[in-house]
Amino acid sequence: MMKDTVTDMRKHIWNGDDNLRDSEGNIKSDILEEADKKADEKVAEIKSAMDKQLSEILAKQKAADGKFSDIGVEIERLLDNAIQTSRLVESEAREETVRNHILMALKRFSRNKRAVTAEDLVEMIAEYIPPHRVVRELDNMRDEGIIHFEGQGITPDTKIRLLNIRERNEAIRTS
Repeated sequence: MMKDTVTDMRKHIWNGDDNLRDSEGNIKSDILEEADKKADEKVAEIKSAMDKQLSEILAKQKAADGKFSDIGVEIERLLDNAIQTSRLVESEAREETVRNHILMALKRFSRNKRAVTAEDLVEMIAEYIPPHRVVRELDNMRDEGIIHFEGQGITPDTKIRLLNIRERNEAIRTS
């Protein structure tokens, strides 16, 4: 039941999914399925942790037989935590998926010894991922020292370069 609810929430969270169609008009679902798979894996990990916490709560209940109100409060807190965590997991899975596709595109451009612009990246990935998500993730990747922009901000003509490990380490030291 929880998996179905989370899946339904995913469909409503990522605006623009209905507009992601290929040349034949079919909805592009490979990337969405990849994000769903990552989210499902993370939800399974969370479920395992929640099961452990619930077992601990029930063990306390057996030890303190008759204090049901305290158990109810703890279970309510546990469920609130599970809901908040599942929202975070969904967001993280989407971000990871977008980031992985950006990195794959940057590596393709790098292998071809070609400078890549923000517009090139957005056009290459826009068939699968909404452009605003690509731009937001590019900003995050720059802030984390994974990529470099030529210039201050991001425009369609901004050249983007994947930093090598030495450059990443130096970016970490200087920030």
